[in-house]
Amino acid sequence: MISILLFGIISLYTTSVTYPNGTTVKMVSKPVVYINSQEMVVILLIISIIPLILILSDYFLIYRPISEEKLEESSTPALVIGIIQLFTEGLIFGILLILAYLKINDAIHKIRYETLEQKIKTS
Repeated sequence: MISILLFGIISLYTTSVTYPNGTTVKMVSKPVVYINSQEMVVILLIISIIPLILILSDYFLIYRPISEEKLEESSTPALVIGIIQLFTEGLIFGILLILAYLKINDAIHKIRYETLEQKIKTS
């Protein structure tokens, strides 16, 4: 997504204008930013590192606490990382993480309700 925007900013485009007398003039725009190939590689590497960081944070902040049954610890990171992914990696990943946040909160409330219900029955 970001690389497409970057390519659109630095690319050239050509337009042609035809006047009423029949002459056609081609106009070529100059790039807004001139970037050589080495700088482009560095920029693309930085852009490709962002999704890798988000995937690792998904694992360490969301999946691992859920597998260890620490639901409260994974609730807020699911929402925050979901919102970040809406704007960086794409719409689908962000929506899936926000849905995961909702399901984690449902599980937390269900566990609290069941423990409260058990306390009422025993007292």
